[in-house]
Amino acid sequence: MSFPQVRTTAMEFPSTILGFLGIQIPEGLLPPNQELMEKFNAKAVVMVVIDNFGLFEAVVYKPEALIKNMEALAVIETDDPYAVPLIKTLINGPHQDFHLINHVKSYGKTTQVICREQDMVTFNFGPGYTVNPRDDMATYIESTKHIFKS
Repeated sequence: MSFPQVRTTAMEFPSTILGFLGIQIPEGLLPPNQELMEKFNAKAVVMVVIDNFGLFEAVVYKPEALIKNMEALAVIETDDPYAVPLIKTLINGPHQDFHLINHVKSYGKTTQVICREQDMVTFNFGPGYTVNPRDDMATYIESTKHIFKS
């Protein structure tokens, strides 16, 4: 299976997602990644962040739902590769007062976050759109269900 791979930055990510969803980009965010915007006309956006998921896990678990339904792979460049700061950058962009998920939800779009309970606090996810499975495998299973729905 082959899909386009595009390089982008973590700081461009929030505005690129907003661009795909047809939502006005707030002042202060970087412009969206033009290459991604030109290549795709998204009907839905599914963002999957898997920490410590390498070649071994891909071979053993074969995340078919993720691979089969993927149309593009954005290779995200960042100065801080650690999961928590990277995810915060993906959600907040350059402004801590901006929150991508809450902003998308405020435009009436359907949002769903599947994460551990402690991640809700870390990333300021609201309880109205967050599902907390009991363990990492349950998180993967729940995520797969939502990916197949999209």
